[in-house]
Amino acid sequence: MGQKIVCFFLFLLLLVSCGSNRVYRIGIDPTFFPLDLHGSENNVLGLSIDLLQDLSHKKELSLATVTTNTNILLWGLNNDKYDAIISAMPPYNSLLKTYDFSDIFLEVGPVLVVRENSEIKTLDDLKGKGAGLQVGSPYQELIETAPGVLITNFDSIPQGLNDLVKENIDVMVIDQLSATIYIRDLYQNVLKIAGPPLRKEGLRLVTLKNHVPELLHKFNRGVETMQKDGELAKLTSKWSL
Repeated sequence: MGQKIVCFFLFLLLLVSCGSNRVYRIGIDPTFFPLDLHGSENNVLGLSIDLLQDLSHKKELSLATVTTNTNILLWGLNNDKYDAIISAMPPYNSLLKTYDFSDIFLEVGPVLVVRENSEIKTLDDLKGKGAGLQVGSPYQELIETAPGVLITNFDSIPQGLNDLVKENIDVMVIDQLSATIYIRDLYQNVLKIAGPPLRKEGLRLVTLKNHVPELLHKFNRGVETMQKDGELAKLTSKWSL
């Protein structure tokens, strides 16, 4: 692809105390395709930038973000337009030959949404229960592994959540970001997320294989520290995620 990367903004986070002059370029697609963020793209972008800024100070990194578009995000990484990208691309075995993946910093995997008084917590609790999925959901096969589960498909997530409130189904299975947004905005004290995501899916830093191991190492250590001290939770709360 010979297209030129379109940069909507570029910010530099340079530290006087940094022992290296290298600036790591991080490519970001602000739509975060193929994730369906239901209008929260700016929130996820804000969280990502704040995270990189905090890590630059704590881990002595010099970082620059390059905003590009979906079609050339991966092309730019493969052609050295930047050193890493923020992506929900999963670390499949076939991809591990070409790319290195950081730990997840924002979970987006499937969760069980249940009524506030429900005791459902895991897939094992769905035996003989009614589970709702949006038509075309990528989680159909996952839910079918629960013994005796009764699946109902809905045209939209709100339709399924409304049926959950009416007790026509016992659980609705959607991605964690959507669940958080819908519960916060429409179903507070009515619905809840039953437990952690059923699969490890989320936003990560992705680099070419063995290209910048020091960046991935510092990124992972920084995210781990922010998780332990509550700073990452504060950032997700700040951006309503």
